[in-house]
Amino acid sequence: MTDPILKAIPTNLARELAEYALLQAELAEALNAFTLWFDRYAARDKESLPPDEKLISQALFRDSLVMFVGCFDGNQAVKLYPSDVYSDANRSLSYFAWLKDIRDSYAAHKFGPFRQCVIGVTVDKSDKVTGVGRKTRVYAGFVPAGRDDVLSMIRMAGRFVNKKVRDLSEQVMAEAKTMSPAELAALKTAETFDVEPHEVRLTRRRFRRGGS
Repeated sequence: MTDPILKAIPTNLARELAEYALLQAELAEALNAFTLWFDRYAARDKESLPPDEKLISQALFRDSLVMFVGCFDGNQAVKLYPSDVYSDANRSLSYFAWLKDIRDSYAAHKFGPFRQCVIGVTVDKSDKVTGVGRKTRVYAGFVPAGRDDVLSMIRMAGRFVNKKVRDLSEQVMAEAKTMSPAELAALKTAETFDVEPHEVRLTRRRFRRGGS
């Protein structure tokens, strides 16, 4: 038995479904990545980790947070709205705002106080300056007790997106069933494409249309 042929449906509903499918995959990856970080690194003393594991811990934490909060960013074809997913009643809306603040000031950018450095001079017993030194503090991630709260936030967003994907899938199916055999036969095979260097900053919509 041959595999069925996947044909691209060039409709607004199908494009919306594609965007939600990308969000769905991103949330699943964020959930898995945060689960891995909590399991392997949250309870460990980050300063005593070997350099390579310390680097992996910091990178995994930052990437997990950026992946999750990025699903709510405005500069994309489809995004999630915090007020649609979370509520003031259970404080999840304010908790999300806190996560977004960490993402914005620390994980995705570098302006916030989760990175600190103080410069000083070293002096000997006679108060003679002997050198220049520094003291740094860089945020290493959530405490282990935050595991359930963080993972619950991602799961709530995941359930919201999963419902969107189910509903849109049904609508795309209904839309396709109204097409004639000739219209279905004329559809192109669904495929993805390599991205050239000059296309990296294009939106997905412009990329689908063949660039600028």
